Amino acid sequence: MSSNLQTKVNSRLSWMDELTPQRVIISIVIMIVIAIIIWIISIQIKKLIGKMKNTTQIADLAAQGIVPSYSDNEFYAMCNKLYDAMDGPGTDVQGVLSVYKQILNDADFAKLNSTFGIKGSSWFGLEKGDLNSWLTKEGNNLVYQVNQILAQNGVTKRYF
Repeated sequence: MSSNLQTKVNSRLSWMDELTPQRVIISIVIMIVIAIIIWIISIQIKKLIGKMKNTTQIADLAAQGIVPSYSDNEFYAMCNKLYDAMDGPGTDVQGVLSVYKQILNDADFAKLNSTFGIKGSSWFGLEKGDLNSWLTKEGNNLVYQVNQILAQNGVTKRYF
């Protein structure tokens, strides 16, 4: 190697000579903080996209004359019942199914999903998701049962 190139290489690697345990810890803390900020921002973006998608879907259905069957407060109550039924260990399957028996059209489906939004578990709250992800975490059998009820009620939307 030429001496000029060797000097450049040595100068680029000189920062490694200055590494101290404190600098390593500070660097790690900074990376963790940046990762948490990115995670929080991604959750907020996911919420916003979901809300916009559901709002658009509800408006499109309303233009076709398909409107939600219940008030906002009734949808909030349904969402609270779903959350309570699925949060923590075990699942109140009958509680979940009783809510879906009330979903009578695609606007109800969209409004329920919109109202539920993105929720985290009360245990730690780290893993957050929409209603579809909550149902799929509970198992394929529950998703199948919910989709059967929706089909029986004439709802064309499904969970996957």
